[in-house]
Amino acid sequence: MRYIFDANIFIQAEHDFYDFEIVPGFWEFIDKKTQDKTIYSLINVFDELVYNRGQSKKKDAIEEWAIKASHSGLFMEIHPDAIQHVTVINDFIHQRFETHHADVFLEGADPYLIAQAKLDGSSVVTFEKISFNNVKILKGGKKPLDNAVKIPDICKCFEVRCINLFEALRELKPEFVLKNGKEWTELYNKANQIKKKS
Repeated sequence: MRYIFDANIFIQAEHDFYDFEIVPGFWEFIDKKTQDKTIYSLINVFDELVYNRGQSKKKDAIEEWAIKASHSGLFMEIHPDAIQHVTVINDFIHQRFETHHADVFLEGADPYLIAQAKLDGSSVVTFEKISFNNVKILKGGKKPLDNAVKIPDICKCFEVRCINLFEALRELKPEFVLKNGKEWTELYNKANQIKKKS
């Protein structure tokens, strides 16, 4: 099984669960699984992390990490054979959602992630949550939805497996080893100081 990661996995993991300084093992694990081709993402996600986040000129930690990770092969070009799936997904979104919601979704990496996963059987990994009510309406196709397009809803409609980070980690079974108590406490306090400054 391969896992294709959405941008929000990297952003939320660093900001909420796996700070670079507190749990470096998580990021080392990502790198290791990139090398064996188990975990990957797309250049479109790299663009979202580095260029399209609407932040100041100063690079933040996730941007710096993404630039380094881009040299490891984590961010790939979409396979040319997946473009046909992108076209089908785009048409589906335009038919089932109000234009302003469709446009926001289609401007980003999301349709490309789903199309690539559809092509190669990967699991899409995202923190977005499914709305079964939306899926039911989407499959019925009677009227356009006037709410945001979510990756899990579209994955469900296209029979693409979609899970969150913790489900992926349960399957991948990583081990994040913490430093001894004193070192870990110092590291934790240092990371908290960094967070307060940002």
